Amino acid sequence: MVHFTAVILGHPLQALKFCYSFFAQCFIDITERVLLPHYPTYQSLRTRLARAYLGAAAIHLPDIVHRLPVSNCPASRARPVEGANWKGYIIPGSCTLLDNDDEYKYIIILYAHGGGYVRGEARQYLNYMERWINAAAGKGIKLIFLSVEYPLSTEAAHPAQRTSFLDGYQYLLDEGVPANKIIFMGDSAGGRLMTNN
Repeated sequence: MVHFTAVILGHPLQALKFCYSFFAQCFIDITERVLLPHYPTYQSLRTRLARAYLGAAAIHLPDIVHRLPVSNCPASRARPVEGANWKGYIIPGSCTLLDNDDEYKYIIILYAHGGGYVRGEARQYLNYMERWINAAAGKGIKLIFLSVEYPLSTEAAHPAQRTSFLDGYQYLLDEGVPANKIIFMGDSAGGRLMTNN
């Protein structure tokens, strides 16, 4: 919230354009729903309002959506790790990468977030990851995520994102994790990083 306020106060004209664009699109979306209730909709109102926000921000204030901060995230949920050219988070933070517990099969998921290489954060899907971890535990599988915080394209040019991801993979190997226990996973831009490696 502090970053959002600083960007708004630092760019008042762009902030006004952002507000106009966002609220105008919200007005159009809500009015369409009220006046045309039987007209088929392909997206929920929530999705359309989110798209209005992201669209207005991308045009007028792109700095507010690049790294969406994840608040109230103790190290027990996501423990930060980093190497020379990369950083990331181990989820759950209380786990060690090498598991000698024979009760569970264990799998390490090397994860890259989505966001078109211009926005997103390694912990943005933390709640989903924790749900996957709990569901897998019910099947006797221990999942551990290493979510890579690759540099956005506004911070470094390609192939810095790929290099960061590969450095995260090398970190797992250096820690003694067998390659057959590592799964690559990602969504959107992160999925493209997976297929390119």
